[in-house]
Amino acid sequence: MTKSKMFSFNHAFIIISAITLARIFYLSLDQLNLFFDEAQYWYWSKNLDWGFYSKPPMVAWLIKITTALFGDSEGAIRLSSPILHMITSVTIYHIAGELYDKRVAFYSAISFATLPAVSLSSTLISTDPALLMFWALSMYFFIKATKDKSYKYWILAGITAGFGMMSKYNMLIFLLSAMLYLFFSTKHKKHLTSKQFWLSISIALIIFLPNIIWNFQNDFASFLHTKDNASLGGFTLHFDRMLEFIAAQFGVFGPIFFATLLSIALKYKSLKRADANRLLISFTLPLFSLIVLISLLSRAHANWAAPIYVPATILVVSWLVKKKKERLIHASIVLHIVAAIILANLVYIDKIPGISFKARGANILKGEIKDPFKRLRGWDELGAGVALALSAYPDAKLLTDSRKIHSELLYYVTPYP
Repeated sequence: MTKSKMFSFNHAFIIISAITLARIFYLSLDQLNLFFDEAQYWYWSKNLDWGFYSKPPMVAWLIKITTALFGDSEGAIRLSSPILHMITSVTIYHIAGELYDKRVAFYSAISFATLPAVSLSSTLISTDPALLMFWALSMYFFIKATKDKSYKYWILAGITAGFGMMSKYNMLIFLLSAMLYLFFSTKHKKHLTSKQFWLSISIALIIFLPNIIWNFQNDFASFLHTKDNASLGGFTLHFDRMLEFIAAQFGVFGPIFFATLLSIALKYKSLKRADANRLLISFTLPLFSLIVLISLLSRAHANWAAPIYVPATILVVSWLVKKKKERLIHASIVLHIVAAIILANLVYIDKIPGISFKARGANILKGEIKDPFKRLRGWDELGAGVALALSAYPDAKLLTDSRKIHSELLYYVTPYP
């Protein structure tokens, strides 16, 4: 087999498809209960609207599609996540192919598909899979648009960016990154004042407009929740939280890749001379810097920087290939696959004689392990207990002051109250 064939799109697609099928099979086992956010998203899918309390509507739309086809099991609710990550990985192949070559494209696609954050995200339903897919598609169409004189790719970029904003508000940073790249690109700076570029932005905003109107009609609920989530109040600096956020990236992006990314950041001036590198840096640095700043001023969850790993994966892989350090790519992929297998089977570890999970007060010397899945267990039992109580008192109303418990009971109490 020639090297060009080894790194072909077909081979990348087969590997990514195999990974995706394994993830779908794992979801079909329904091993873990829904996290409260997931249960809330499921409830939204039963009451579709243009916006919801904490998020734009895309995640509810996706759940509506998968549950309409396959029922309301936990696996069906989560089904879109591995499929969306598959589409993102395939899109990354084409982005890297446009910017570099088939070797970089192949390694970038496989590397992204096996990232720890992607493996974990594929087992849950959240806003991130859709955001990453639309971010990647928007990047691809944006790159094609800068090379093509027609309106086609600008229109497609606008459509995907609009749906990205309907997935998660982080997508708004995409526009900043695109404008930053164009401003510093001598070759493509002309697009900043072109009709095509502003048409693309207009299309994205038109698609996003229903959510803006919904927020206006509902006291800007989603926007205020997003602001409250960042908890920006005052000028106290939290260096411990910033370091915690940065340290977490070694876990979500992988230790080898994130260390390489930090190393690349130190070589920023020499790297940005190449237009492809400048583009990837433009779509990595602004969002990452913003989230680091938020973590310093308040707090930031590890997944808030998730979109940077679309361009960052390609940037890291291209740098390692150029430096002839492909063995680090191989090591990273193997490490991530092994970690994913361990994580997937950790749920069964208490089946080993002498080992048990404890929600709290675990003693490793007694074979007791703190249950890493404690927030994903027991809700079905609680729901069954509450359902039994409701059957004895059919006129009773459920009251709770906890959004978490409320969301879980919405799903696990049957018939649905």
